[in-house]
Amino acid sequence: MQTIKYFKDIDFIKIFDIQHKETIFKPKSKEDWDNKAKSFNQFQSSLYYYKFLSKININEIESVFDVGCGNGNLALKFLEKGKKVVGLDYSDGMLKIFKENTKNYKNVKAIKKAWEEDWSDVDICDIAVVSKSFEFENLSVRDAIEKLNAHVKKRVYLTYYVGNYLDDEIIDFIGKEIVNRPEYILLLDVLYQMGIKAKLDFIMEEGIVGDLNFEEFLQFVEWKIGELNSREIEKLKKYYHLKKSKDKPLFKPMKWAFISWEK
Repeated sequence: MQTIKYFKDIDFIKIFDIQHKETIFKPKSKEDWDNKAKSFNQFQSSLYYYKFLSKININEIESVFDVGCGNGNLALKFLEKGKKVVGLDYSDGMLKIFKENTKNYKNVKAIKKAWEEDWSDVDICDIAVVSKSFEFENLSVRDAIEKLNAHVKKRVYLTYYVGNYLDDEIIDFIGKEIVNRPEYILLLDVLYQMGIKAKLDFIMEEGIVGDLNFEEFLQFVEWKIGELNSREIEKLKKYYHLKKSKDKPLFKPMKWAFISWEK
């Protein structure tokens, strides 16, 4: 067994991959996103995307590789400024809406591929953006980062989780045992171990969930952390009514780590 004496002795890549494999937060299936695509399309006006764009010097770029492009929320912001966008996603449903939302632009391409697939025929762009979509299953974090770097000329920009995908308060209240995703600080250590000196900033996402009834609230929670058992559902119901009785929001605004690096 290796003795850890200094910072350089820690294998952050191995630690990331182990936790990434054991976390309960697995990437959604293609079918999950196909079914979610239509309802997901309502969030195009979220300020999150403008905040993301504000952290990029778009005057220095001509083309953007949008990994996990979804319905085109972020791609549209680049297209509106005359940039070429190559959008990649593995969901037919999302790509259908992506094409519909971007149909008025000529300098856009949609590609159906997952992280784990061969990207050798994918365009190389000035930058890559990975907005809430650094999600893969049968791939090491090193391979994912190297894939990104192989498809950009200048920089990579991605957002990654700060804390859990769902409020700790909700998880603790219902007594759900979870293994969380690797934290953003571990991803920074992985990049450092790979010789990449990344920059860190944060984006606070405004609440976008409206006035939900309990069934809608339950569906939202289960989308994030998986199916609940009957005991957990009863506890979640108590949590819901407690928040409602105090006129408190059901969810806290989500904070994202905005991580970028030079090629």
